[in-house]
Amino acid sequence: MLRFTTSVRPDTRGVAEPRVAELAAIEMVVDVFEPDSDQATGEVAGVVVLLHGLYESRRHPDLSRWRQALVDDGWVTAVPDLRGHGESGGDFFGWGLGDVDDLTPLADELADAFPGRPIVVVGFSYGGLAALHWMARDARVEAAVVIASPADPAETLPVFVARWAGALAWTAPRSWLTAAFRARLDDLGINANQLPAETLAGRFDGRPVLILHGQADRLVPPDHAERWAAAVGPSARVILWPDQRHGTIAWYRGQALADGRAFLRDQAGTASDR
Repeated sequence: MLRFTTSVRPDTRGVAEPRVAELAAIEMVVDVFEPDSDQATGEVAGVVVLLHGLYESRRHPDLSRWRQALVDDGWVTAVPDLRGHGESGGDFFGWGLGDVDDLTPLADELADAFPGRPIVVVGFSYGGLAALHWMARDARVEAAVVIASPADPAETLPVFVARWAGALAWTAPRSWLTAAFRARLDDLGINANQLPAETLAGRFDGRPVLILHGQADRLVPPDHAERWAAAVGPSARVILWPDQRHGTIAWYRGQALADGRAFLRDQAGTASDR
């Protein structure tokens, strides 16, 4: 287990905006899993950072399945608790944008521990939001896999409220909830206007992103996948699974994992050719 304080170093490499949101540093808790040297079939492929969803933690069962498979494929796999989740510090969530300030120093730690290895990220839902905001601002992140990730959490929050607090959904219009959420982020030092996927257009520099989404997702509708693809550009690949909902896509018949593993193997091969 790795515990460190998320203060960004002055010499952080490849980061255009070392502080995206003015949030206090926290203690971040990260589990790091390395391939078994007795079973490894070759050199370490690289480092994968696995990011969990909203109100979840690094110990979510879906992350455990992906983590084991990626370690078997030769990846060092780092699984943090994001700000305000699990055992990491923080009185509130980073909502993707604020998480960049924590993930950037995590990349510092991983780059020092595993020098010369590519860093890639896999994010589930909210974790995918954090993954792509981080990737857009840190050139060390070479590729990403995102699963059912919102293009703007301010738009999906009312659906989340309707799902988990139905009575409130009947009394509070969606427009009011969205406006209140954006105002609250501004109060916390997170610029809500920088959250939508469209604000990141042109910032991925041809780095590949695999976007997996369920066509029956009512919490984060599938048009969010297309919005992320448009922001990433030609290096994005979208796979839409019919009949899959928000909570089922990550483990749909094992196919999402199989697609993610194949994509990351390609990235490991590309990195080794450089």
